Parts: sequence; C-alpha cells; structure tokens
Amino acid sequence: MKWVVTGINKLTGEREPVTKPHSEWKTREMREKLAARQHCRSAYKWLKVEPAEKEGDIW
Repeated sequence: MKWVVTGINKLTGEREPVTKPHSEWKTREMREKLAARQHCRSAYKWLKVEPAEKEGDIW
C-alpha cells in the first residue's frame, strides 16, 4: 500500500497531496521533515499521512 502526505492549502482551504506516493515509513519521515522545515513559510498547514488510494486519480 502506498501513502502520501496531504496538507490544507492556505490559499484555497482544500486538502491536497503534498508528496508522491511512497511506503508508509518513508512518508512518515517526509511528513516530519516537512513539518519541521516549513513551519510558517509553507503553503500547507495541518500535514497528515493518508493512503494514496484516497486521493483518487491525482497520480
């Protein structure tokens, strides 16, 4: 199963995928790095790890 990091876009207010699909452990590492590195300057807030299938045909 593949996983993606999603976040709420600060401009539109909609939840969007931030990363491409990866394994769960890799996605969790990416989420932690994104959350620490881009805190106030990020275009996304409320980062979350979700299954890639949930995103539909985006990929």
